[in-house]
Amino acid sequence: MLSQAGHEVVEAPNGPEGLERLGRAPAPDVVVLDVRMPGLTGWQVLGQMPDGSPPVILVTADPEAIRADHPWVLAKPYRPAELV
Repeated sequence: MLSQAGHEVVEAPNGPEGLERLGRAPAPDVVVLDVRMPGLTGWQVLGQMPDGSPPVILVTADPEAIRADHPWVLAKPYRPAELV
């Protein structure tokens, strides 16, 4: 859906690889991060992201995570227009 809206999308299949990709140039403008994923949780990835990392949109169906103190949390299920 993001590609169809004209955005360049780079995916990582798990938390550790996502962190590794953040170290590569060019840095993304934004990170869309699922709270539940293999390897590391979204919270763990968020906690390990280096200073100066791009903004993060957390995506989750977990009611506790939806109420978390994070500026951008997108509740599942969501409409594509909410992310784009």
